[in-house]
Amino acid sequence: MVRVIYSLFILTVALLVSSCGGGFGGVSSSLLENPKPDFSISLNPNTLSVQAGQSTNTTLTITPQFGFSGNVALSLEREDGSPCMIGLSPSSVNVGRNNNFQLTLSVPSSLPTGTYRLSLKATSGDIVKRASITIVVSETPPPPPPVGENWIPQNSGTTLPLWGASCTSGKYVVVGGGRNAQNQYEAVLLYSTDGTNWQRAQAPQGTETNTFYGVVYGNGFFVAVGYNGSIIASQDGINWVRVNHNLTTKTLYRVAYINGYFVAMGQNGTILVCNANTSDCRQGASWSLKTSGTTQTLEWLIHDGQRYVMVGVGNVGTVLTSSDLNTWTNANANFGGDTPNLWGIAYINGRYVAVSNNNNKVYLSQDLSVWTSPYTAQQRLTFVLKVNDLLLATGDGGTILRSTDGGQSWTLANTGTSNKVNFVSDCESLLIAVGDGGTVLTSRR
Repeated sequence: MVRVIYSLFILTVALLVSSCGGGFGGVSSSLLENPKPDFSISLNPNTLSVQAGQSTNTTLTITPQFGFSGNVALSLEREDGSPCMIGLSPSSVNVGRNNNFQLTLSVPSSLPTGTYRLSLKATSGDIVKRASITIVVSETPPPPPPVGENWIPQNSGTTLPLWGASCTSGKYVVVGGGRNAQNQYEAVLLYSTDGTNWQRAQAPQGTETNTFYGVVYGNGFFVAVGYNGSIIASQDGINWVRVNHNLTTKTLYRVAYINGYFVAMGQNGTILVCNANTSDCRQGASWSLKTSGTTQTLEWLIHDGQRYVMVGVGNVGTVLTSSDLNTWTNANANFGGDTPNLWGIAYINGRYVAVSNNNNKVYLSQDLSVWTSPYTAQQRLTFVLKVNDLLLATGDGGTILRSTDGGQSWTLANTGTSNKVNFVSDCESLLIAVGDGGTVLTSRR
């Protein structure tokens, strides 16, 4: 009986197959032999973190199947069906030889923070594929404060006045000195690898009691200058050697490095120059004394792209110019009846900006001859520095002023100190200001 039933079942199946055109389940054999083109998709990564107002990227891989090629439209959808505010680019890709595509997801700044579970929809004709992607949106951090607006006091390890600062990659040096608690003069040489943690270096023999007023880095080493015409040098800011010379015993207040030249300046119009392009400026014989044509104290030097400009104190404000650092000419500057002691000068957007230590004024000039003063500070000013399109001026009472309009107007920065600020240096990503009482201030650029 069982064999009869089985034979009838086989006969019935055969009749059904025959009635359906010889296929299986109603599907033609030709369709099985020529399957419809298709594709699959994947995302890597499929979880992304991004701040509101920013964009992020992921890679879409489209794997063709059965000879698929052509355009695929892309869109983002929220898995709960609500509108998706996150932008997607590109909105379509062409699948051919390249099957990997970088997608950019743009998050509007108005999008609330949180985790967004989305679906990437890929469509080509009647083919629709989806891949899940999770976007974690965090708050946009507040913008950094303007350059030089906020300053952080650092522990220098000394209470003696600090007068100069300079740097190179990962090396920061500060110099100063004065009368210590034992009423003895003492040199101060500080070094740091981060601008925050400072250590004391030993002054070379014979300079231990000298105050150092200026320091600069150039041609692979630091040069510092100070009392009694002293010049010292160091490759690392830790080990210093004395540069022996007999050119002057006048105090040198500043040293600059411009166009391959070290230039030291100071009392009674003293100018010392060393050409680091051709000489070792750690040797005293490499330095030469120049005739400035003035007996006034010289305080700072810049180069405006065509000539050197040096300023100093004097009956009417000393301004000297030179094309070669050898011959100096008095600019006969007219300050409208004022008699400023100029302690700093900068050049910005075709204009000279000088600051005065005796009448608190900022002076501007386009030709070095005629000067006008648009601003008077509350404190005496000690220095001015150009940092890109910004000017910074230092002064008494913890003063650091900022100007973004070429010196016409100034705003007071937050320094957290009432000590006089003597100097400010642009040290790569860090600004360093130094002053009385061992003051060291830093500000991120």
